Amino acid sequence: MPRQKIKLTDEALSNVKLMASIGCTMESIAEMLTDLGHPISLRSLYNLKRHDQRTRQSFAVGMAQANLRIAEKILQLAMSGHFAALVYWERTRSGIADVQRSEVNHTHQQTNIVIQKQTA
Repeated sequence: MPRQKIKLTDEALSNVKLMASIGCTMESIAEMLTDLGHPISLRSLYNLKRHDQRTRQSFAVGMAQANLRIAEKILQLAMSGHFAALVYWERTRSGIADVQRSEVNHTHQQTNIVIQKQTA
């Protein structure tokens, strides 16, 4: 006889979204759901996230909320003149990145190592 499919309630999905929005790991979320009366193993939670659209959406919305809060904080810091936040904001938002390329040229008598720092 096949096992009964796990389906999270609206309350459990709300908790998943909340926990994902504060950066909880999958393991922590599975443990908290079990403590809240929704027993689920870590493996089952991964499978549910992969195959159940409502669960996947709860995780996605929670992570999007976390990313939004982080971006807001970095923007506030950058606007107040925090140098590291300014640099981070500029590099991530405008697509600027430091690319380090290493070349090793071998000859019979001599080894030349060239390291170039490029801004793409």
